[in-house]
Amino acid sequence: MQKWKVSKLEQYYKTKLYEASGDDSKINKNQIAKLFGLSAQNLNNYIKRKNWNDLSEFIYVPLELSPGIKRNQNLGSKNSKLTGEMLEKMFELARIIDENGKHKYSNEDLADKLGISTSTFYKYQQENINFYKAYRNARRLGVVEDAMFSSAVGYQTTEITEEDIVSYGKITGQKKKKNVTKVVQGDVRAQKYLMSNIVPDEYTENKKVEQKIIVSEELDISNLTDEQLEKLLGEVNGDKG
Repeated sequence: MQKWKVSKLEQYYKTKLYEASGDDSKINKNQIAKLFGLSAQNLNNYIKRKNWNDLSEFIYVPLELSPGIKRNQNLGSKNSKLTGEMLEKMFELARIIDENGKHKYSNEDLADKLGISTSTFYKYQQENINFYKAYRNARRLGVVEDAMFSSAVGYQTTEITEEDIVSYGKITGQKKKKNVTKVVQGDVRAQKYLMSNIVPDEYTENKKVEQKIIVSEELDISNLTDEQLEKLLGEVNGDKG
């Protein structure tokens, strides 16, 4: 199985486990395996080998669209415009947060971008469970992603404090308010989580980085002394000492 699909499977399984309060007996593993094109045995092998039942460092994010929904699948009545593709588009738009920390698109905006009326949008919300869940999870996920991004990169916050007013070296008993700007440093755990999900093929916490030394054909290292060779290796490896 491809790495990105294993990552999706892990997130899906752990989310289901989290929602079951850590009790894997409440999870339909056969259904999960079927959704991802696996046998139940292969799923269990992943769970045991990769220790997916350990939720100690798991960060809960509501699931995206069910992997069982197809893009061209009609999810409503016979003449309904609601398809898996529309659901996917709505999900991606509904989760976007603007620079002010608010949802970028209102429900009216979403309806317009989906090519349906506002009344149809609300009808889907009320009558179609797939649409309702995708919309709810997208709104929640957007807030979580924005908060996690801020936590990862750091942010500034302004607090209002009070301090005593001093006159001629004496405290007057009066107080004045003062705005204090604090810088909150980025959180390493949030950074690791974002990197492992945004570029899973390029980053994992324990990924081994191979250092390759490319030697020019013009450089004949056979003529170098031990001291010169040691110095060259030190420079290649970033050793300035």
